[in-house]
Amino acid sequence: MKNRIWQISFVLLASLSIGIGLGQGCAKPFNASTTSSNDTNASSADNVDQNGYQINPNAQTVSMVYNKQVLDHLVSCSGVGVASEETAATWASKRGAVSIDGTVLTITAPMLMAVATISGEVCRDLIGQEKANPRVFNGVNWAGTSLPMDGVLNESIRGLALSCWQRPEEEVERQIIMDAVKSQFVGTVNPSDAYLFMCTSMLSALDTLTL
Repeated sequence: MKNRIWQISFVLLASLSIGIGLGQGCAKPFNASTTSSNDTNASSADNVDQNGYQINPNAQTVSMVYNKQVLDHLVSCSGVGVASEETAATWASKRGAVSIDGTVLTITAPMLMAVATISGEVCRDLIGQEKANPRVFNGVNWAGTSLPMDGVLNESIRGLALSCWQRPEEEVERQIIMDAVKSQFVGTVNPSDAYLFMCTSMLSALDTLTL
């Protein structure tokens, strides 16, 4: 079940990431000065940074959480507080696939899969806490055998978006998540599995990883 959820989540997180513009490949935001079109002495080398990346002055710079930050960042935004031993062990086993500096050009499919796996364990920790003391996922009948009502799902999505995306989800993003959850979990459903899928997808989205 875990592998199935993470594989589906990877597809969903890719969909959620489409809207984020990956511009200049740098680990930290910076301002690049433009060169006048009338300056015939300007060289293309002027638009190359110290790492050899081509700078597009009109593109948005994106800074990502990097290797050592990933687990702390996910634990913090989800409100878990302290990662479980299993989650920490998963991060230790997957950290080699995570960018060491947050450079946009180092974002690869293996890295996203590694982040999805780590996110899944963080979400498992979060769901365990929510069952005992609801904070983000309110109104969920964890002992039920069907998906919660749309209003409950929407509130859960909003809570995670505000915490980990630092903004409310857009309507199209909410619809993508809702459609994916409803298409994958039909009939008799374990709410924990559905929420693990939803949470993993949202924590793995680039909006969570973008600083």
